Amino acid sequence: MYLQESEIVNLIVSVVAIYLIFILLKKVKLLGFNLFIAGFCAIVVAQIFTVLEGIFWSVLFNTLEHLFYVISGLLFVLACWQRKKSEGEQE
Repeated sequence: MYLQESEIVNLIVSVVAIYLIFILLKKVKLLGFNLFIAGFCAIVVAQIFTVLEGIFWSVLFNTLEHLFYVISGLLFVLACWQRKKSEGEQE
């Protein structure tokens, strides 16, 4: 078993941050809100996998961690694209 304290602290900070981001983005009524939240959730899931890879099945959880970072990036790109597309339609 191999746990790094920094990964656990990072996970805790991320969970608190996603809660705050959810509250802030919900109040702003941001277009693409669901995609942004899904992207942030994918980052938190990746960090959970980072912690789990230190406990067991390191290859599997390492692969899942990087896959979820890719997914989060794609979700952020889609959210930005959706916002840009809607701004073009309003003009």
